Amino acid sequence: MRRKREVRMVRRATTAFLILAQVVIICIVAVIMAEDYVSGEVNVYLKMEDFTWKEYDQDGSRLLKESGPRIGLGIVGRNSPRSGPGPHWILTGKFEILGGSVDYDGQTQDGIPVTTDVDYAGIRPELNLGPRFIFADTSSIEPFFGFGWMNWERDIKSRGYAKGYKEEWTSTYTLLGLKNDFLLSSGLRLLTEFQVKFPLDNKNVADLGGLDIHLEPGRKPFFYAEAGLAWPRLKANIFYETMRFSASDEVIVYNQILDEYWVFLQPKSEAEIFGISLGVIF
Repeated sequence: MRRKREVRMVRRATTAFLILAQVVIICIVAVIMAEDYVSGEVNVYLKMEDFTWKEYDQDGSRLLKESGPRIGLGIVGRNSPRSGPGPHWILTGKFEILGGSVDYDGQTQDGIPVTTDVDYAGIRPELNLGPRFIFADTSSIEPFFGFGWMNWERDIKSRGYAKGYKEEWTSTYTLLGLKNDFLLSSGLRLLTEFQVKFPLDNKNVADLGGLDIHLEPGRKPFFYAEAGLAWPRLKANIFYETMRFSASDEVIVYNQILDEYWVFLQPKSEAEIFGISLGVIF
């Protein structure tokens, strides 16, 4: 069982490294090849968020709720165009790591109430590209499209008679978005961003004491919005994000020892995230 966890951790780290390397290489090549770009911009930031996760039974009743703080560290790199109306094509790469321990208020398979803790740890690389239109050097609008990948571990702790287990989630998605940049005063800018993310593939691998159950939660759009201020090298944001997953198909496993069939599924699930981020622009 320990060997399986180590293999999954290595696979996750290798995949994240390869995706991040591709993002960095593409950004560097784009900046070098584009004659109308003068430099790049990098934002390194710390994010703090209030995280809520809920799961629902088929009749709509709530099975569990998890809530609590999480913390993350991120970096965003993008090329910067010269002045002029454009459009200037902007390539943006983003990478985040996050984690935290939240409260669990749920129940066992037999419906017995349980409270415990859940540890989260995850990563998220994204890449997007879009034209930026500049208006009188005081504001800009930037529609964009791109793709991203999320991977996180959900570790439900054992407590009392309730035995915990781990889940490893992944989601690959495309995205559409819009960014706005308004100059409020000398050096002070108002920044807004909105994204709709369309999952292409969702997976949840539950490790039940050495038995891996492979589930595929349903695909529903994710939504993300942020607003903030930048001055001149500091940036502060507030953000909101929501993720929705419809119930997965059932997975049937035969237990030879007990001579019976077990049925597993990922219930309808949703996450809501409110937070702030503080960063430095280089």
